[in-house]
Amino acid sequence: MKNKTKRTKSAIRIEELAKLNSATRYLEIGVFKGETFLDLQFPLMVGVDPDFQFDIEANKREGKYFIPETSDSFFKKLAEGHEAVKGIAGHFGDDGIKFDLIFIDGWHSYDQSLRDFENSLLFAHDKTIWILDDSIPQNPYASVDDYGKSLQYSNKVGVYNKAGNGHVYQTVLTIHDKYPDFSYCTLLADKYQTVVWKAPGGKRTPVCNSPEEIKSIDYFDMLNYAPQFMIESDDSYLELVGKINTPAKYDVPDAWERLLFSKVETMRERELLETVRKNPLLRLVARLHGIRT
Repeated sequence: MKNKTKRTKSAIRIEELAKLNSATRYLEIGVFKGETFLDLQFPLMVGVDPDFQFDIEANKREGKYFIPETSDSFFKKLAEGHEAVKGIAGHFGDDGIKFDLIFIDGWHSYDQSLRDFENSLLFAHDKTIWILDDSIPQNPYASVDDYGKSLQYSNKVGVYNKAGNGHVYQTVLTIHDKYPDFSYCTLLADKYQTVVWKAPGGKRTPVCNSPEEIKSIDYFDMLNYAPQFMIESDDSYLELVGKINTPAKYDVPDAWERLLFSKVETMRERELLETVRKNPLLRLVARLHGIRT
Protein backbone atom coordinates (compact mmCIF):
# COMPACT_ATOMS: atom_id res chain seq x y z
CA MET A 1 0.00 0.00 0.00
CA LYS A 2 1.23 3.43 -0.85
CA ASN A 3 2.31 5.29 2.29
CA LYS A 4 0.14 8.38 2.70
CA THR A 5 -0.62 10.46 5.76
CA LYS A 6 -4.17 10.96 4.58
CA ARG A 7 -5.97 8.54 2.30
CA THR A 8 -8.68 9.57 -0.15
CA LYS A 9 -12.28 9.01 0.84
CA SER A 10 -12.77 7.17 -2.45
CA ALA A 11 -10.04 4.64 -1.63
CA ILE A 12 -11.46 4.04 1.84
CA ARG A 13 -14.96 3.41 0.50
CA ILE A 14 -13.71 1.21 -2.31
CA GLU A 15 -11.85 -1.00 0.16
CA GLU A 16 -14.96 -1.19 2.37
CA LEU A 17 -17.06 -2.27 -0.60
CA ALA A 18 -14.41 -4.74 -1.77
CA LYS A 19 -14.92 -6.74 1.43
CA LEU A 20 -18.59 -7.24 0.58
CA ASN A 21 -17.99 -9.12 -2.66
CA SER A 22 -14.39 -10.27 -2.10
CA ALA A 23 -13.30 -8.07 -4.99
CA THR A 24 -10.05 -8.87 -6.79
CA ARG A 25 -10.70 -7.23 -10.19
CA TYR A 26 -10.92 -3.44 -10.21
CA LEU A 27 -11.67 -0.97 -13.02
CA GLU A 28 -11.28 2.80 -12.71
CA ILE A 29 -12.52 5.18 -15.40
CA GLY A 30 -10.84 8.59 -15.08
CA VAL A 31 -7.59 8.11 -13.15
CA PHE A 32 -6.07 11.59 -13.65
CA LYS A 33 -3.37 12.05 -10.97
CA GLY A 34 -3.86 8.57 -9.56
CA GLU A 35 -4.78 9.73 -6.07
CA THR A 36 -7.29 6.89 -5.71
CA PHE A 37 -5.91 4.29 -8.13
CA LEU A 38 -2.38 4.34 -6.70
CA ASP A 39 -3.76 4.13 -3.17
CA LEU A 40 -5.34 0.72 -3.79
CA GLN A 41 -4.11 -2.85 -4.12
CA PHE A 42 -6.00 -5.52 -6.04
CA PRO A 43 -4.65 -8.52 -7.98
CA LEU A 44 -6.05 -6.95 -11.18
CA MET A 45 -6.27 -3.19 -11.59
CA VAL A 46 -7.21 -1.45 -14.81
CA GLY A 47 -7.02 2.34 -15.04
CA VAL A 48 -8.36 4.21 -18.06
CA ASP A 49 -7.56 7.85 -18.82
CA PRO A 50 -6.66 9.65 -22.07
CA ASP A 51 -4.25 11.93 -20.21
CA PHE A 52 -2.60 10.40 -17.14
CA GLN A 53 -1.04 13.08 -14.92
CA PHE A 54 1.75 10.86 -13.57
CA ASP A 55 4.43 8.47 -14.83
CA ILE A 56 2.53 5.29 -15.65
CA GLU A 57 5.69 3.42 -16.60
CA ALA A 58 7.11 3.92 -13.12
CA ASN A 59 3.93 2.51 -11.57
CA LYS A 60 3.46 -0.60 -13.70
CA ARG A 61 3.51 -4.03 -12.07
CA GLU A 62 2.06 -7.47 -12.70
CA GLY A 63 -1.72 -7.20 -12.89
CA LYS A 64 -1.79 -3.40 -13.11
CA TYR A 65 -2.79 -1.93 -16.48
CA PHE A 66 -2.81 1.71 -17.54
CA ILE A 67 -4.90 2.38 -20.66
CA PRO A 68 -4.08 5.83 -22.14
CA GLU A 69 -7.25 6.38 -24.16
CA THR A 70 -10.88 7.39 -23.81
CA SER A 71 -13.31 5.12 -22.01
CA ASP A 72 -15.38 4.80 -25.19
CA SER A 73 -12.36 3.44 -27.05
CA PHE A 74 -11.44 1.15 -24.16
CA PHE A 75 -14.90 -0.42 -23.88
CA LYS A 76 -15.07 -0.86 -27.66
CA LYS A 77 -11.77 -2.75 -27.63
CA LEU A 78 -12.92 -4.90 -24.73
CA ALA A 79 -16.10 -5.82 -26.60
CA GLU A 80 -14.17 -6.64 -29.78
CA GLY A 81 -11.44 -8.62 -28.02
CA HIS A 82 -8.83 -6.26 -29.43
CA GLU A 83 -5.18 -7.25 -29.27
CA ALA A 84 -4.48 -4.29 -26.99
CA VAL A 85 -6.61 -5.77 -24.17
CA LYS A 86 -5.66 -9.43 -24.43
CA GLY A 87 -3.44 -9.10 -21.39
CA ILE A 88 -6.44 -8.00 -19.34
CA ALA A 89 -8.63 -10.80 -20.71
CA GLY A 90 -6.08 -13.35 -19.52
CA HIS A 91 -7.06 -12.62 -15.91
CA PHE A 92 -10.60 -13.89 -16.45
CA GLY A 93 -12.14 -17.27 -17.07
CA ASP A 94 -14.72 -18.69 -19.49
CA ASP A 95 -17.34 -16.16 -18.37
CA GLY A 96 -15.36 -13.39 -20.01
CA ILE A 97 -14.22 -10.05 -18.60
CA LYS A 98 -16.25 -9.28 -15.48
CA PHE A 99 -15.00 -6.71 -12.99
CA ASP A 100 -15.90 -6.83 -9.29
CA LEU A 101 -15.61 -3.10 -8.60
CA ILE A 102 -16.01 -0.27 -11.10
CA PHE A 103 -15.18 3.31 -10.14
CA ILE A 104 -16.53 5.83 -12.67
CA ASP A 105 -14.83 9.22 -12.42
CA GLY A 106 -14.43 10.22 -16.06
CA TRP A 107 -15.87 13.19 -17.91
CA HIS A 108 -18.78 14.47 -15.82
CA SER A 109 -21.30 15.29 -18.52
CA TYR A 110 -24.61 13.46 -18.47
CA ASP A 111 -24.01 11.72 -21.80
CA GLN A 112 -20.52 10.50 -20.95
CA SER A 113 -21.14 9.42 -17.36
CA LEU A 114 -24.25 7.51 -18.44
CA ARG A 115 -22.39 5.95 -21.35
CA ASP A 116 -19.59 4.82 -19.03
CA PHE A 117 -22.11 3.17 -16.73
CA GLU A 118 -24.03 1.49 -19.54
CA ASN A 119 -20.89 0.33 -21.34
CA SER A 120 -19.57 -1.17 -18.12
CA LEU A 121 -22.68 -3.34 -17.73
CA LEU A 122 -21.28 -5.72 -20.35
CA PHE A 123 -18.27 -6.33 -18.12
CA ALA A 124 -20.02 -6.84 -14.79
CA HIS A 125 -21.54 -9.78 -12.93
CA ASP A 126 -24.40 -10.07 -10.45
CA LYS A 127 -22.22 -9.02 -7.50
CA THR A 128 -20.40 -6.13 -9.19
CA ILE A 129 -20.49 -2.81 -7.31
CA TRP A 130 -20.19 0.59 -8.99
CA ILE A 131 -19.12 3.90 -7.48
CA LEU A 132 -20.17 7.00 -9.41
CA ASP A 133 -18.02 9.94 -8.38
CA ASP A 134 -19.25 13.54 -7.99
CA SER A 135 -22.88 12.47 -8.22
CA ILE A 136 -24.15 15.59 -6.44
CA PRO A 137 -22.85 19.07 -7.38
CA GLN A 138 -21.00 20.92 -4.65
CA ASN A 139 -22.92 24.08 -5.55
CA PRO A 140 -24.66 25.58 -8.61
CA TYR A 141 -21.37 26.65 -10.15
CA ALA A 142 -19.91 23.16 -9.81
CA SER A 143 -22.81 21.75 -11.82
CA VAL A 144 -21.54 23.32 -15.05
CA ASP A 145 -20.26 20.56 -17.37
CA ASP A 146 -17.25 22.51 -18.59
CA TYR A 147 -14.75 22.61 -15.70
CA GLY A 148 -13.04 25.73 -17.04
CA LYS A 149 -16.33 27.63 -17.24
CA SER A 150 -17.32 26.31 -13.82
CA LEU A 151 -14.22 27.91 -12.30
CA GLN A 152 -14.65 31.06 -14.39
CA TYR A 153 -18.22 31.64 -13.22
CA SER A 154 -17.49 30.95 -9.55
CA ASN A 155 -14.37 33.14 -9.57
CA LYS A 156 -16.38 36.05 -10.94
CA VAL A 157 -18.67 36.05 -7.93
CA GLY A 158 -15.97 35.10 -5.41
CA VAL A 159 -17.34 31.62 -4.62
CA TYR A 160 -14.92 28.84 -3.67
CA ASN A 161 -15.25 26.01 -6.15
CA LYS A 162 -12.73 23.19 -6.13
CA ALA A 163 -14.56 20.55 -8.14
CA GLY A 164 -16.43 20.58 -11.42
CA ASN A 165 -19.10 17.98 -10.66
CA GLY A 166 -21.03 18.38 -13.88
CA HIS A 167 -24.25 16.47 -14.52
CA VAL A 168 -23.56 13.04 -13.06
CA TYR A 169 -26.68 13.59 -10.94
CA GLN A 170 -28.69 13.19 -14.14
CA THR A 171 -27.15 9.75 -14.62
CA VAL A 172 -28.32 8.80 -11.11
CA LEU A 173 -31.86 9.83 -12.05
CA THR A 174 -31.58 7.77 -15.24
CA ILE A 175 -30.58 4.70 -13.25
CA HIS A 176 -33.61 5.35 -11.05
CA ASP A 177 -35.97 5.44 -14.04
CA LYS A 178 -34.38 3.02 -16.49
CA TYR A 179 -32.76 0.35 -14.34
CA PRO A 180 -35.16 -0.79 -11.58
CA ASP A 181 -33.15 -4.01 -11.13
CA PHE A 182 -30.29 -1.89 -9.82
CA SER A 183 -30.39 -0.30 -6.39
CA TYR A 184 -28.17 2.45 -5.04
CA CYS A 185 -27.58 5.03 -2.35
CA THR A 186 -25.77 8.36 -2.30
CA LEU A 187 -23.08 9.39 0.20
CA LEU A 188 -22.25 13.00 1.00
CA ALA A 189 -19.62 12.82 3.76
CA ASP A 190 -16.41 14.44 2.43
CA LYS A 191 -16.90 12.93 -1.03
CA TYR A 192 -20.22 12.96 -2.90
CA GLN A 193 -20.66 9.57 -4.54
CA THR A 194 -23.40 7.13 -5.49
CA VAL A 195 -22.90 3.42 -4.88
CA VAL A 196 -24.80 1.12 -7.28
CA TRP A 197 -25.43 -2.63 -7.14
CA LYS A 198 -27.68 -5.19 -8.78
CA ALA A 199 -30.85 -6.06 -6.84
CA PRO A 200 -33.44 -7.76 -9.10
CA GLY A 201 -37.08 -7.30 -8.22
CA GLY A 202 -36.97 -3.62 -7.42
CA LYS A 203 -39.93 -1.49 -8.48
CA ARG A 204 -39.73 2.27 -8.92
CA THR A 205 -42.02 4.78 -10.57
CA PRO A 206 -40.10 6.84 -13.15
CA VAL A 207 -39.89 10.53 -12.30
CA CYS A 208 -39.26 11.71 -15.87
CA ASN A 209 -40.84 10.88 -19.21
CA SER A 210 -37.69 10.81 -21.33
CA PRO A 211 -33.89 11.18 -21.33
CA GLU A 212 -34.42 14.66 -22.72
CA GLU A 213 -36.45 15.63 -19.68
CA ILE A 214 -33.73 14.30 -17.36
CA LYS A 215 -31.13 16.22 -19.34
CA SER A 216 -33.07 19.45 -18.78
CA ILE A 217 -32.90 19.16 -14.97
CA ASP A 218 -30.56 21.80 -13.58
CA TYR A 219 -29.08 22.15 -10.10
CA PHE A 220 -32.16 23.80 -8.61
CA ASP A 221 -34.58 21.37 -10.29
CA MET A 222 -32.47 18.55 -8.83
CA LEU A 223 -33.52 19.56 -5.31
CA ASN A 224 -37.07 18.48 -6.17
CA TYR A 225 -35.82 14.91 -6.68
CA ALA A 226 -34.03 14.56 -3.35
CA PRO A 227 -35.72 11.25 -2.36
CA GLN A 228 -34.55 9.64 -5.61
CA PHE A 229 -30.88 10.08 -4.60
CA MET A 230 -31.48 7.96 -1.47
CA ILE A 231 -28.93 9.69 0.73
CA GLU A 232 -27.26 7.50 3.35
CA SER A 233 -24.48 7.97 5.87
CA ASP A 234 -21.12 6.24 5.77
CA ASP A 235 -22.12 4.45 8.95
CA SER A 236 -25.12 2.70 7.41
CA TYR A 237 -24.66 2.29 3.66
CA LEU A 238 -22.73 -0.98 3.71
CA GLU A 239 -25.74 -2.75 5.21
CA LEU A 240 -27.82 -1.78 2.16
CA VAL A 241 -25.53 -3.10 -0.57
CA GLY A 242 -27.05 -6.13 -2.26
CA LYS A 243 -30.57 -5.31 -1.06
CA ILE A 244 -33.44 -3.51 -2.75
CA ASN A 245 -33.45 0.16 -1.79
CA THR A 246 -36.39 2.41 -2.61
CA PRO A 247 -36.94 6.20 -2.52
CA ALA A 248 -40.09 5.85 -0.43
CA LYS A 249 -38.22 5.74 2.87
CA TYR A 250 -36.36 8.95 1.95
CA ASP A 251 -39.50 10.87 0.95
CA VAL A 252 -39.74 13.34 3.83
CA PRO A 253 -40.62 17.06 3.67
CA ASP A 254 -37.08 18.30 4.28
CA ALA A 255 -35.35 15.73 2.04
CA TRP A 256 -34.10 18.44 -0.31
CA GLU A 257 -32.12 20.06 2.52
CA ARG A 258 -29.88 17.00 2.69
CA LEU A 259 -28.62 17.74 -0.81
CA LEU A 260 -27.34 21.11 0.36
CA PHE A 261 -24.43 19.40 2.09
CA SER A 262 -21.99 22.07 0.95
CA LYS A 263 -23.13 25.62 1.42
CA VAL A 264 -21.92 28.22 -1.02
CA GLU A 265 -18.60 29.29 0.44
CA THR A 266 -16.83 32.51 -0.46
CA MET A 267 -13.12 32.54 -1.20
CA ARG A 268 -12.56 34.79 1.83
CA GLU A 269 -14.31 32.27 4.08
CA ARG A 270 -12.13 29.54 2.61
CA GLU A 271 -8.95 31.52 3.29
CA LEU A 272 -9.95 32.03 6.92
CA LEU A 273 -10.73 28.34 7.28
CA GLU A 274 -7.31 27.38 5.91
CA THR A 275 -5.68 29.76 8.40
CA VAL A 276 -7.51 28.06 11.26
CA ARG A 277 -6.53 24.61 10.03
CA LYS A 278 -2.85 25.52 10.02
CA ASN A 279 -2.88 26.89 13.57
CA PRO A 280 -3.29 24.30 16.40
CA LEU A 281 -4.50 26.89 18.90
CA LEU A 282 -7.11 28.27 16.50
CA ARG A 283 -8.24 24.72 15.70
CA LEU A 284 -8.77 24.07 19.42
CA VAL A 285 -10.78 27.26 19.83
CA ALA A 286 -12.88 26.36 16.79
CA ARG A 287 -13.67 22.93 18.20
CA LEU A 288 -14.67 24.41 21.55
CA HIS A 289 -17.19 26.56 19.69
CA GLY A 290 -18.49 23.66 17.62
CA ILE A 291 -16.93 24.89 14.38
CA ARG A 292 -15.91 22.07 12.05
CA THR A 293 -12.51 22.52 10.42
